[in-house]
Amino acid sequence: MRKKFHFFLTCFALFSLLTNTSCGWQVRGHDYPTGDAIKLWLESEDTQHILLQELIQALEKSGLIISKRKQDADYVVVIIEHRNNRKIGTYNSGFRAAEYRLLEEVDFVVYNLEGFPVGAKSTASIERAFNFIEQDVMASSYEERSLKSRMKLEIARQIIVHLRTIHGKSGK
Repeated sequence: MRKKFHFFLTCFALFSLLTNTSCGWQVRGHDYPTGDAIKLWLESEDTQHILLQELIQALEKSGLIISKRKQDADYVVVIIEHRNNRKIGTYNSGFRAAEYRLLEEVDFVVYNLEGFPVGAKSTASIERAFNFIEQDVMASSYEERSLKSRMKLEIARQIIVHLRTIHGKSGK
C-alpha cells in the first residue's frame, strides 16, 4: 500500500512538472514588450482626469515606456472620451442586486510626432461582472475596486496592441 502511494505521489509530481514546463508557463495580464521599445506620450483633453494617471500607471506596468517629454516620444496618444457604466446584471430572490456589470470604454487617437493621425479613432473597451454579496458589503466593494483596477490594465493592454500594430505597419 505504501509503495503504491509513493509511486502515485512521484507520478503526480512528475506530471505536474512536465505540464508546467511543456506548456510554457506564462503570467496572465503581463504584456512584455517585444522587439524595440515604443516611447509614448499620453494626454487627454481633461488633464486632471484620474483616468490619465491610472492609464499611465497601467501602461508602465505593462512594460511600455512613457516619455518624460513629448518631443522624445514615438507616438502621442490622445484620450478623447472615457465612459464607464455600472448596471445591475441579475437580481436575487428579494429583488435586490445580486450581480453588477461594469463597462469601461476609452476612445483615443494616435498621432505621430508631426501631429498627423496614424490611424482612425479607436476604442478600447472591456466589460466584466461581479457578484454583490449583501451580507458583506465591504468585500463586495473591495472586489469592485480590484476588478476596476484590472480593467484599467486590460484597457492599457488593448492600447499597447493597437500601438504595436501601428508601429509594425509604419516600419519603424
